[in-house]
Amino acid sequence: MRGYQARWFENYAAVPGAKATGPWNRKSDEDARNRELFEECVAIIKTAWASDTFAFKGKYWSYPPEGQRQPHPHPVYLKYGRGVDADGTIREVGIAPRPLQNPIPVYSGFTHSLQTSLYWAREGGKPIVMASEMDFCEMLWSRYREEAERHGRDVPRGEEAAWGGYLVLADTKSEAEAWAEDCLWMWDSWSVPFGQDRPPLLIGDADTVTRMIENAARHVPFNEMFLLFGQGILERDRCCEDARAVC
Repeated sequence: MRGYQARWFENYAAVPGAKATGPWNRKSDEDARNRELFEECVAIIKTAWASDTFAFKGKYWSYPPEGQRQPHPHPVYLKYGRGVDADGTIREVGIAPRPLQNPIPVYSGFTHSLQTSLYWAREGGKPIVMASEMDFCEMLWSRYREEAERHGRDVPRGEEAAWGGYLVLADTKSEAEAWAEDCLWMWDSWSVPFGQDRPPLLIGDADTVTRMIENAARHVPFNEMFLLFGQGILERDRCCEDARAVC
């Protein structure tokens, strides 16, 4: 995520002056700079994953910093290391241990944004779309595929995006709705004022929730689902019951 919590994002920001993003500054210069920072971060991470050692020079960050040298001589750097010149100048850096998966699957968490989804269509990531507006979902799936194909990516049907929602599953619909009261209060009190609309509400017994998922699948293909549930809000036994029912 690009960061919507100002008190966290702006205190830990690696680039001075960077701002969190949300409905209060959408489509502003602050929002555009935040997106630039996020996209450069993704580029750095993907570059680091791709090779044993790498160098990166971007608008905001460079790895390694220009002119960086080892502070003292050590024969192991030259004998076993990579990316270091004989005089100790560091040309490349690397991560360890190397990732096992190649390529590494990349997911974009919980977006309603077409702009963000098209960015991941170009980059080869899968957005997790938690939207109940099926007309919007149909448009997003179609535009994702078109954008991916324009950038030379062949996306199998159902891999355009993942779909999901907020799950509260119980033996009866009325019981699930009662459990959901605290979950929805928390969402409305915390997330909605930050511009995060309610996700699809998968609340009910198994038959009710199954029909909701089947309805979504009639509109858009998806091979993966992501489900939020009441961890930290519902009692532990209810959370466990939710998880068992899904399995």
